Amino acid sequence: PDYPEAAVARGGVIYGLSIISTILDDVEFDILKPAISPRVLKYTYGIKYNWKGSEDPTHGGKNCRFKTLVKRGTEITFDQTFSFNFKPESKTSESFAIYYTQKYNIEYCDEPGMTLLGKLNIDLPDVHLDNRRIDFGLTFGQYEIIASTRNENRQKHEITFCYPNDDF
Repeated sequence: PDYPEAAVARGGVIYGLSIISTILDDVEFDILKPAISPRVLKYTYGIKYNWKGSEDPTHGGKNCRFKTLVKRGTEITFDQTFSFNFKPESKTSESFAIYYTQKYNIEYCDEPGMTLLGKLNIDLPDVHLDNRRIDFGLTFGQYEIIASTRNENRQKHEITFCYPNDDF
């Protein structure tokens, strides 16, 4: 654009107004709500997870499985979350490596076409307690993807990523 600063400022104002309108959710603010319809994901998103032992000797004994959270072609609405719940074993920290690919079905994170979006690292200070279940989720916002975790003690961690290639 001829005036990039103005374009950025205008986008910030539109985004801010859309947040206000969703918070207030009042009929007279409908004009402020973004006019963006649901989108179809162009990538499959998920995380790397490890398992004990080598279940697949044809993959060289590597334990870098891919856990799919949402598949390419899924129609999403903004701020929709895809999540799963798990229980880590006696760890003091956990790292979630978030990957995406154009492939529909994939098993391993080191296969061709897999791209690391980023990582979310969390501390698990309650290793001695039994409240170890964790909810991990990916939320697809209008302009970003938010990876978040929450444990049963209500401790929450999150990190924000841009969409890959500025695309869904």
